Amino acid sequence: EEPKAEEAAAPAAAEEPKAEETAAPAAAEEPKVYNLAADDDEDEPADDEEEHLWWFTCTAKDEAQQLAQVAARQLAVRRRVKAVFLTARLSLALMAQAKLNRKARLAKVMHTAIMLHRRLKPWLASARKRVAERRLEEERAREAEALAESLKAMEAESMTQAAPPVPPVVNV
Repeated sequence: EEPKAEEAAAPAAAEEPKAEETAAPAAAEEPKVYNLAADDDEDEPADDEEEHLWWFTCTAKDEAQQLAQVAARQLAVRRRVKAVFLTARLSLALMAQAKLNRKARLAKVMHTAIMLHRRLKPWLASARKRVAERRLEEERAREAEALAESLKAMEAESMTQAAPPVPPVVNV
């Protein structure tokens, strides 16, 4: 009968968790305490209640959450850096496009100016020639007028000088 009792005890022992197995998960959940105010990097357990304000308790769940937050912050930083680079690239592309547009407008204006100059140059030359001829004719007309007036003045003067002066009449 003793073997039967041992066999009956074995299934019961298999069903009950061992004390060592139950203690392991509890140890994993036991908080780790870090001294954030300490100058050295060693992990020291908290002894004093007053100093406990300077200590930070962290469980495995908290560590995972902190790692997730760090990863999220790193991802946000990567996104911001990428956004900065894309913004710089976009601004450089826009400035290059604006520069090309300015060059194209300048080329178009210069082409128009050259075409106008080529087409207007003969017209301007003939117009200047006509203006010079008109001024010359006006100058000649003024000189002819001035000559005519001076001839009239000289003729009028000669008429007055040609007639002898009339002596005054004396009654006696």
